[in-house]
Amino acid sequence: AGPELTLGDMRDRQQSFRTAIQSLRKRKADLKRALFSCQEKELAFVEQVDAHMNDVERTEQELQDRVRRLQEENDELRQKTEEQESRLQRSSASSNPAAYLAALLDRTV
Repeated sequence: AGPELTLGDMRDRQQSFRTAIQSLRKRKADLKRALFSCQEKELAFVEQVDAHMNDVERTEQELQDRVRRLQEENDELRQKTEEQESRLQRSSASSNPAAYLAALLDRTV
């Protein structure tokens, strides 16, 4: 079965096991602290990502609103331009210089 252990050998082994257990307990405590630290960092990171995503969503909405307003403004300007071109063509067609100038100057109609 193997050599028999003396009382001294058993004490040495017991001390060795105690030292290993203490070392493992310390390692366990260190790992728990490291895990807790990582969990705190993860929570902070998630909060930052959430805040960033909220900013991105708000900015996206603001930009969509701006695009909509600019499209509306562009449509209005295009319509006014078409109306002015139509008036100018009618005035030019009538060969009436006074009507042509009035159409050029009339931007409110």
